[in-house]
Amino acid sequence: MVSMTHGLLFCISILLVQFGDVFAFGYYGEQGTVPRPIMTLHSGHIGLSDQLMITEYSGTVQTGQPYTLDIYMGNTDRYDYVIERCLYNTRSAFLDNYGCLRRDNVFLQKWETSDYTIPGALKRTLVHFVAAEPIVNFDCQIKVIECCGCAEASCERQPPLTYYPVYPVPLVCTWPGTMQQPGTPIGGGSAVGFYRGNNFWGGIPWWLWLLLLILLILAILLCCCGICFLLARRNKKKKNTTMLVKTATGPPPPPPIAPKPKMEATVQTVPETRQASQQVNLDTSIRRQTTHHAEIPLTDTKPRQVIHTIYDEDLVLDDHHHGASQPDHYINFGADFEHDYEHQHQHQHRERDYHKYGAVPVHRGNSLQQQYELQSEIESRLRRDQERQNLEHRIESHLAEHRERRELRHYEVEPTVETLREETIHTMRQTSAI
Repeated sequence: MVSMTHGLLFCISILLVQFGDVFAFGYYGEQGTVPRPIMTLHSGHIGLSDQLMITEYSGTVQTGQPYTLDIYMGNTDRYDYVIERCLYNTRSAFLDNYGCLRRDNVFLQKWETSDYTIPGALKRTLVHFVAAEPIVNFDCQIKVIECCGCAEASCERQPPLTYYPVYPVPLVCTWPGTMQQPGTPIGGGSAVGFYRGNNFWGGIPWWLWLLLLILLILAILLCCCGICFLLARRNKKKKNTTMLVKTATGPPPPPPIAPKPKMEATVQTVPETRQASQQVNLDTSIRRQTTHHAEIPLTDTKPRQVIHTIYDEDLVLDDHHHGASQPDHYINFGADFEHDYEHQHQHQHRERDYHKYGAVPVHRGNSLQQQYELQSEIESRLRRDQERQNLEHRIESHLAEHRERRELRHYEVEPTVETLREETIHTMRQTSAI
């Protein structure tokens, strides 16, 4: 909170300092930086690019000779000037409002520069005239305006200049000799004061008052925001403290519930003992049924033979059916069957390798056609073996489910062997149909 208060005070102080700088610059600083136009005289009629930056004329004035009145000012990227009125020998006004020339036999032509708004440029006004008397006196009233190019071609456009700060500058010069008013310098000189007209109040421009008002409003808003933030933070802190006090001094917890008395493991109630005895009797009857009745065979009682033909990969067969003359071994899945253990072990080892690597034995024949037929026969045999294994697995699953159902089901009369066999055959047919 302290850091936030310091930050608000720092922002307000910065705004006040900036406003003080702007106000001091506008009221005091600008008075010393406003440029002052310079008036001089040249012999003959010159152009805008001739005899620049000449501030003094040391020659004489002869009646009937051409001369040029020169008024110029620098710093035109920020300031401009307009001629309100000029008097010749305190009698005739040859320049009126906005610097327009009144032509007659004495004053012939006026020239003024254009495009002078770039830094380092000069605004220059030249008036060509013919001296009617041996003494020349000019009394001019000039307005220096704080703008950039707002008074360009002022006689033709006559722009409104009441929205800009204006500084009045009087210029009085006499040739040959010095100026008639010794209090006013001819060339550059002291500072130019503000013009106290209708668009100023107390000597301060209106835009400075507007800036002051905006800064004052911003400072008030910052103060209000800071006060609201501090009040909200204080209320939040009070609320948290109240919650902590309520939590610490809350109602006491309820008394603990007394645990239920535990019974010893050796003590049993009458219903539990009766239920245990019934479960023992049920297990005994199921075990007796499974002991007295023969197990259900996996296949039908009729012997079914599966031929396992073992081919020799290194043997080249002359005929496609030559493999049929090889000795075949039959495995009976019925009640009685014989095993050739050594041959079966080799066959199982080779089959395991085939399944492990996902390969099929390749046999060579006398021709590509024979080799293709032999290979097709081997692939179909392996596919049938795989289908048979899948079928046996599914039958075994169904039989296991059937056994579970039979153990859970209570028969009033023990089923015969034929009944169990028929149910098994029915289950196998359903599996084959699936």
